[in-house]
Amino acid sequence: MAWRDGAACHDNGGRRTRAATGGRTGEPRCQLAGSGVDAFVYLIPPRFRLPGCALVLGADGTVDQIPMPLIVDEPVSAYQAVLQAVIASRGDEAAGQHWRGALTDLCDWAWDAVTGPVLAHVAQWRLGRLPRLVLIPTGKLGVVPWHAARRARDDERPRYAIEYAVFTYAASARQLVSAARRWQRPCGDCPAARPSRPVCCTSDATPQ
Repeated sequence: MAWRDGAACHDNGGRRTRAATGGRTGEPRCQLAGSGVDAFVYLIPPRFRLPGCALVLGADGTVDQIPMPLIVDEPVSAYQAVLQAVIASRGDEAAGQHWRGALTDLCDWAWDAVTGPVLAHVAQWRLGRLPRLVLIPTGKLGVVPWHAARRARDDERPRYAIEYAVFTYAASARQLVSAARRWQRPCGDCPAARPSRPVCCTSDATPQ
């Protein structure tokens, strides 16, 4: 589904269009307005020599394309390589420091490449509150913590994307709509919320 929308995104030249009500993606779009979510945001990497883009499906039924020329493979692949190395190191401190540095670099890139432009676009809606966005990253983009994307400046502390919007992740719009329809157990009915019922856990590690 995401790839079908992605192809349409590249073909429409960035124009704003009215979302179709039929086809495989029609149902999630119809359910969007009543879900409490302001938009589904598909993050689409470069494909067939076409640059990456974000496809924003709004609650009003419109679809906006945001060109993302900074979505490239290198930052994500570099981070994945460091992540695999730190997992293989089994707790090596030097590897851990390398990973933390790589994560910082990834979050800096994520702001410039994707999150910053998406938030700038959403700010035009003037909601008067934090927008609620469902991110649907495709391909390798699923490894990026987009909510932790940060805008770093020398004269102030870093500002993180989570300060500007409420983020949810989903594999697809249909998955999220299906999950939202399910019956939710009241919090008081949860066994873990009852003091009279102890919660037990086990660990292979010996407390220090």
